[in-house]
Amino acid sequence: MAMYCLWLVSNNKFILCLVIAIYCTSFVATQDVNFYYETFGRSYLTAWDDAEIFSNNLQLSVPNGSSYFSVGRVLYTEKVQFQDVKSMTFASFSTFFTFSVDSSSNDTTGDGLAFIIVANNTPPPSVYSEFSGGALGILSQETNGNASNHVFAVEIDTFQNPEYNDPSNCHVGVDINSLNSIRTYDFCNQTGYPSSINQGIFGVWIDYSATNKTLYVAVQPHTSNFSTPSPSQIVVPNFTLSSVLENDGQMYVGFSGATGAAFENHFIYAWRFSTSGLPDQKKKSTLIAIVLPCGIIFMGGVILGAFFLFKKKSRTVPHGNQDNYELRLEEFLEEFVGGPRRFSYKELSTATKSFSPNEMLGRGGFGCVYKGVLRDTGALVAVKKIAEDSQQGGREFFAEVSIISRVRHRNLVQLQGWCCERSHLMLVYDYMPNKSLDKILYHVPETSNTIELTWDLRYNILIGVSSALTYLHEEWEQCVVHRDVKASNVMLDEEFNRRLGDFGLARLIARTKNAQTTIVAGTLGYMAPELSTTGKATTKTDVFSYGALALEVACGRRPLDFSVSDAETILLDWVWRCYEKGELFKVVDVTLGTKFNEEQMRTILLLGLLCSHPDPNARPTMGYVRQVLTGNINLPPIPFHKPIASYSTQNGIELMDMITSPTSNDGEPLIESSISIHSKLDRSL
Repeated sequence: MAMYCLWLVSNNKFILCLVIAIYCTSFVATQDVNFYYETFGRSYLTAWDDAEIFSNNLQLSVPNGSSYFSVGRVLYTEKVQFQDVKSMTFASFSTFFTFSVDSSSNDTTGDGLAFIIVANNTPPPSVYSEFSGGALGILSQETNGNASNHVFAVEIDTFQNPEYNDPSNCHVGVDINSLNSIRTYDFCNQTGYPSSINQGIFGVWIDYSATNKTLYVAVQPHTSNFSTPSPSQIVVPNFTLSSVLENDGQMYVGFSGATGAAFENHFIYAWRFSTSGLPDQKKKSTLIAIVLPCGIIFMGGVILGAFFLFKKKSRTVPHGNQDNYELRLEEFLEEFVGGPRRFSYKELSTATKSFSPNEMLGRGGFGCVYKGVLRDTGALVAVKKIAEDSQQGGREFFAEVSIISRVRHRNLVQLQGWCCERSHLMLVYDYMPNKSLDKILYHVPETSNTIELTWDLRYNILIGVSSALTYLHEEWEQCVVHRDVKASNVMLDEEFNRRLGDFGLARLIARTKNAQTTIVAGTLGYMAPELSTTGKATTKTDVFSYGALALEVACGRRPLDFSVSDAETILLDWVWRCYEKGELFKVVDVTLGTKFNEEQMRTILLLGLLCSHPDPNARPTMGYVRQVLTGNINLPPIPFHKPIASYSTQNGIELMDMITSPTSNDGEPLIESSISIHSKLDRSL
């Protein structure tokens, strides 16, 4: 029997190689960690005390007007390996997060927040006096400076505590087992930074190189490009975590925040964290020692059968624990002649020079986009590579391929192909040499300085986007809601033809049914206010986003701009105030000077206000918008005061109600509804 089994093995090269591989190799498990979250959930985070997950963001203090003497801590539930205890090798780590501090216009702020590495997943020390908030929930004042604290922190301190040698009430500091920082940097009032930490969203980069034993820290204002870190403001040479780590080298990572006698709320909007450099863990297999030869043959046969079944079906894609995307895509795309092409990973790796950073065109919430040259045709393409650790990457991938592969319109970005190979998900598009609208509008350095965004070009861009949305909403066989209309998703080819792209958040909806509640998605400033309450994306939420885009193009300002005064931070509100004062053209982009058509400019600005109406039922359709822009119909009268109407899923204000609305004593039209809401975008969305 044994001889027969050996004969079977010798005549099956695959099984023979399998047996040798099992015997000679070890199973390898990586110790490195890598995750990125733009929304947060309780399945992988632990919130302590006053901290909570609020509107998909992390809130580290009490979310109301009484957040005095408040403390909160949020930690990643799994321990992170910072040192391999056998080799005594330290891990390098990198983290990036965006945050804001809101003191609700109070003059006095305090106390701050911190990124922390701690030994235990436990509540923070209590805040019991007006002074203890200065500990930021990092450690207890009584144990300040003790080596047994086992804590590392990068603090964002908003209150000056002399007992901790704080340089100011707006600084970043590096803490090792102590609240007395070893390095600090006063980032407010620096060139390019706001004068107060209350003014907008900030990004923080923290990088540690175990090889160079150097820690780097940088803080960036919202006006910066978060995809690229600014020069480090704190550099700590000869740095090590040896005095912080527990004996097993494992720690928890997360955030803490606290307030004392001053009021303050702390928000975390996005968080990326990774470690690298630790040796892989190897575990020897004892399979051969305990399994008889015939058992090995049986196991090999099972694996061989599974292998061929695996090849026949498709490769499993781990992104977001979705179904088998490869099989679904192949079945779905079989009906399309001349449809998007399937690429191999090797082809796209070669085209992008192994996804070289020098070929990177940009970075988004689900991954990176690279410039590539196809070897067989020489064509320039843009390759969107979904991040392997993306929680919703697989869902976005299938949504984008299944929708954009079928729609055909001159103002939509054309999908050239796709790749679904093992853990690699990629989309291939036409390359747009003039990149996206926002890079030209805001003069991003990587965009050619010779490009002048004239008024005629801006107006035609808005016509093109309205045509694309009209096609998606009203003219294609199914209704498509884009859900992420914004300047960075409007692409421009070599002749400045405008094309709407990025369908990763798009959804198909039935025109005869109500929209279904989904996870709120989109970009702050472009998101309709009702989304935060209803969670329902509709064509009218796309119309609101288009209104924000129209105002942005005309004014040359982002929908939310924290680099300007509070009165002008929310572009929509500022345009309304200027319109009410009879100073509408005050909001026009200063780079245009007087080189614009006044009638067209007035149309765009008023159309932007109409599309951004707080009541979704009062917003026009995109078909209506296109007809206004092309001159086929006239713009309806716009009220001289900002509407205070509520949105309602049943009794909303229709467009015609707005045109024929009653007037006030001075003859100005009014818009009202039964329930009043806030029409301003809440910064804490």
